[in-house]
Order: sequence, then structure tokens, then C-alpha cells
Amino acid sequence: MENYFANVAVIGGGAAGLVCAVTCAQKDKNRKVIIIEKEQRVGKKILATGNGRCNLTNMKASPENYHGSFQKGVENLLKEIPPSEVLRFFENIGLFWKEEDEGRVYPYSNQASSVLDVLRLALDRLGVEEKCGCAVKSISKRGNKFSVVCDGCTVTAEKVVVCTGGKASEKLGSDGSGLKFLKEMGHTITPLYPSLVPVSVKNPYMKSLKGIRCMGEVSLADEKGKIVKREQGEIQFGEKALSGICVFNLSSYVGEIKKPRIYLNLFPEYDFNTLVDLLFKRRKMLSENTLEDFFTGMLHKRIGFVVLKDVLSKNLSQKVGNLTKTDIKQIAQTLTKWEFDCTVNMNFSSAQVTKGGVSGKEIDPYTMESKKVKGLYICGEAADVDGDCGGYNLQFAFSSGIMAGRMV
Repeated sequence: MENYFANVAVIGGGAAGLVCAVTCAQKDKNRKVIIIEKEQRVGKKILATGNGRCNLTNMKASPENYHGSFQKGVENLLKEIPPSEVLRFFENIGLFWKEEDEGRVYPYSNQASSVLDVLRLALDRLGVEEKCGCAVKSISKRGNKFSVVCDGCTVTAEKVVVCTGGKASEKLGSDGSGLKFLKEMGHTITPLYPSLVPVSVKNPYMKSLKGIRCMGEVSLADEKGKIVKREQGEIQFGEKALSGICVFNLSSYVGEIKKPRIYLNLFPEYDFNTLVDLLFKRRKMLSENTLEDFFTGMLHKRIGFVVLKDVLSKNLSQKVGNLTKTDIKQIAQTLTKWEFDCTVNMNFSSAQVTKGGVSGKEIDPYTMESKKVKGLYICGEAADVDGDCGGYNLQFAFSSGIMAGRMV
């Protein structure tokens, strides 16, 4: 069993851990900084973000884009280390970046590997040691020193920063083990749910709709029909699930409510009565055509077929003029409030983020230091913070890592 000493031990070589280690080493090059990572190399999850492009941050980030019990910490981080400061950090270690639609920022190369490469080059220049393939078995504190027991070695450290993430994307290294250690050290872990994940639904028409993408409004409701959250954007139909950014942003709430259901409004720009009037005009215009032509130029062909054939049990060879007043209103009802029951069998393997983590009440919002254990810092997804889709979660990971790196 080898023994090592570090002024600062960073547990977890992901987004928060890497920027924390770089910041800490930049602050004092004489300090010994070690990154402990259980995977064979650091940064695996960074390489998978943004479909391999790495959505670094979002220039429009605000507290409203974040959820969880650490809202005060989010507000302070966005004030002290806003997106512009995160980008300045990356510029200073050699990364070129560009802003795209809706404030999303990507590396200029369009490759997530560029982000990881500049971080690793900076770590090498600064003399930060990486211990990969080194799973942590326990963390304890005696006096003013921490003992981090790993596979094959023990690291004694003056300060410890936990950046182990949550439970999302276990194949990329996040398995919740860091939260287990933090709980053992006296921290409260709020309930964990997968977030930014496709929502499994129970609907007999999903196979017919698989592969379709359309714009619309998605509403998540509880068993009483109360709307919990509503989003607009691109909706993607899978064989057993709905996805797309707007669905992802609702996903973390699904596990918290009873008998959740999703309503799709495929015509959010029109109120119900206006849509009914338009459908009546369409019936008149296409009265001699068959129902196969009813939605031509108005709606995705397969969605139209499902609405008419399966939802209303209409034979598509019938004439449009045969549609009754009740039929028209049923069509409008489906197009504006199409109901899908959620099966709540989402899993962490397909989630991008974990909702839940160490209670924000137990983390200093100005330093990221634990209020339970002096000298212990908690960053990134290990904290009870989850952001919307679009670069917000990496913004929090980077800003919390930079803050801890400055403070340790």
C-alpha cells in the first residue's frame, strides 16, 4: 500500500474536479495537488457532453435555470464566476470558443476533446498529479488531516474537494459513490432522480410515431391535472419515450409527482377555438378529398394519420366532408392536449444529470466548503443542483470548481 501526501486532494476527474485542480495549482504552484479518479483516464463525461461537442456554458445563465436546495450558492456563483469568467478561465489555458444560438457556447473546434486536452495540458504544466484507475474506498478526517483510502494507496491531504458527480451516466464514471462517502461524513443527501432524460410513456401509438420530430409545447401534470411545469421546443418521439430539450427539462419532476402525465400541444400559437375554426375551413376546402389529405401542409403526415386513424378510428379512405362537428372538436382537442401517461421507469443510465445531492443548507454558498466538515469542499453534481438543458450544468460544474480552487 503506497502512501502519498497532498496539500489538496481532488476526488473525481470530471468537469468540476479538473478546473478545481487547475485553479488551485495556479493559485500556488508550490502546493501539491492530486486528482484521484476511479476511471482509467480523467474527463470521460466531458467527451460525451453536447453530443461530443461540449456545450461549455450558456451566456444567458440565470438562477431561474437551476433547481434544488442550493439556490443561494447558484446566485453567488453566477455573480462571482459568471459564464464570461468561465470562458476567461478557458481562454487563459488555450481554448478558443464560439457562441451559438440561444447563448450556447462550444469550443471553436466543435470537439469536446479540445476542452479536455487544454485542461490536461494545464494540469501537466502546473505539476498536478493524476491518479487514475484509483477507486476511493473511504474518506476520514483525524485532526487537521484527511485520509483518503483508495485501491492500492492512501492519500493524506490537508484539504479535500469532492467532485464525484451523482448517479447519471454510470458508464462514464458517475455511480453515486461520492455521495455515499459524504453521507458517512454526516451530510444530508436529498432524494436522487434522473434528470435531462427521455420520459417513458404509455401510449398505444408510439411505434407509429417513432422517429418523428416536431415543434410544440409540453406540459407535465399531476394526477389532478395540475400543471407542474411547461416548456416549448422540439419534441422527439421514440418507441417508448418522448425526448427533446423541452421534455428533458421536465424529466426531473416526473419522479416527484403521483401518476404523472404529459400533454402535448402541437399548435401552441393557436387557442382552441381558433384551431377549431381553421379545421372547419379545412373541412370545407378539402371536402371531396380523402382523409389521407386532411393534414397535408399542416402537420407531419404520420402524426395526422395516427390522430385520424387510431385516435378517432376513422378510415382514411373516407371523404373529408364526412367529418362531423364532434370529430373536428375531437381533433382539435387531441392536437392541443394530447395525453401521454408517464410510466416513471426512467433510469440513471440514460440521464445526463442527477437531480438531488448534498443539501445546499450544508454547503457554504461563498466558498463551496462543507458546513459539516472543515476543509472539505463539495462541487459540481455532488451538490443538490440540477440545471436546464443547454450548457447550464457545465456552467455550474466549472464555476463551483473554480470557486473551490480559489478557496482551498
